[in-house]
Amino acid sequence: DRKTVDMGYHYPFTPEAEPCRFCELFRDGIINFKDFAAFTLSWLSEDCSPANEWCQHADVTFDTYVDFEDVKLFAECWLVEDTYPPAPNPSEWEVEPYPLWSLAYPNSISMTARTASDAWDFWVGNVQYYFDCVYGDCNDSGWQNDANYIDSNLVIGVEYGYRVRARDASKQIPDDGTGETGNKTEWSLTRYAIAGEEPPPPEDHNPPTPNPMTWATEPYATSPTSIAMVATTATDDTPDVEYYFEDFDVPAINSGWQSSPAWVDTTCEPETTYTYRVMARDTSPWWNETGWSDPCSATTPEEEEPPPPEDTNPPAPVAWEVAPYETGSGLNAFANMTAAEATDPEGNGPVLYYFECVGIPSINSGWTTEQVWNNVPIGRQNQFLYFHFRVSDNLGNMSGWSTSL
Repeated sequence: DRKTVDMGYHYPFTPEAEPCRFCELFRDGIINFKDFAAFTLSWLSEDCSPANEWCQHADVTFDTYVDFEDVKLFAECWLVEDTYPPAPNPSEWEVEPYPLWSLAYPNSISMTARTASDAWDFWVGNVQYYFDCVYGDCNDSGWQNDANYIDSNLVIGVEYGYRVRARDASKQIPDDGTGETGNKTEWSLTRYAIAGEEPPPPEDHNPPTPNPMTWATEPYATSPTSIAMVATTATDDTPDVEYYFEDFDVPAINSGWQSSPAWVDTTCEPETTYTYRVMARDTSPWWNETGWSDPCSATTPEEEEPPPPEDTNPPAPVAWEVAPYETGSGLNAFANMTAAEATDPEGNGPVLYYFECVGIPSINSGWTTEQVWNNVPIGRQNQFLYFHFRVSDNLGNMSGWSTSL
């Protein structure tokens, strides 16, 4: 049986990598007869493997055979050209220009480009870099394979500026105005350094401790809609440390980077379990992060019923149903009266009534649930006495006096 074609198994490539690069045997940046001629030298070879460089690179499908499967890929890639520069594009700095501070390099500036990769970079990997002096009387590097460059013999105390670009190994000369081979990136941003200037502090690539992060106080519910938590206070050579809390299941719910090791999530729902984790980072230029803490959960309690509003309203109405009137005769007269039935708006009954003789407060009913006050001894008749009353609920909310009749 023939073996299964499996290009990606042996040499996985990133989405931006060009599969046709496997057919580019002549290394001139285009798939044409030169590549096919090199391919035919291994026609019908078997047992292709890394040990024989996949039959001198002719087994472009990596199935251990050089046959029509490989011809098929050649046909699909026929006359395809390498026109893409390496990535990143524009080029970027891995280490921006900085003065070297040593007896060996007292007047030098060092720099490093971010390592570039090329979509057609498979068999040889010849990505080159060009460091260009754009400010001051400094020196270009010319095209070189090394992503590092040291410019020497500079004047101490003078500022110099540099930029960098990369190119691939294509033998084609693109229309970019340089007259040089290779697909080239755009120039990086220009960065400056002063020769002989005291160097920056050494690079810090150590995250804060503890690493991974731990909990000082594990998450706990503070209300039906909030959960609080506290991370262990982290330490680092960089004085300021920041913390990042995150809902383990819904990362969009998070604290953002903050200086406090404590956080309260106020987006919770009652009677729900939430799981959190926390990490820390320093505030150095490298933003070194710890690993995540162990996830930890908390459950919010049932939502409590809100307390009823405070009752400050007295019963109503305060009106007469039967106005005061006199019965009896001579020295044995009696007063009689009836208040209209009152109710309390909050239902805090029973409603209490208090009748009183105006001007003679000793003649009163006291607080009673009865709205009728009859047969009240008042002495002789025809004294023209006046009465009023008021009402109250069982919380003591008392009305004003009724009209005096």
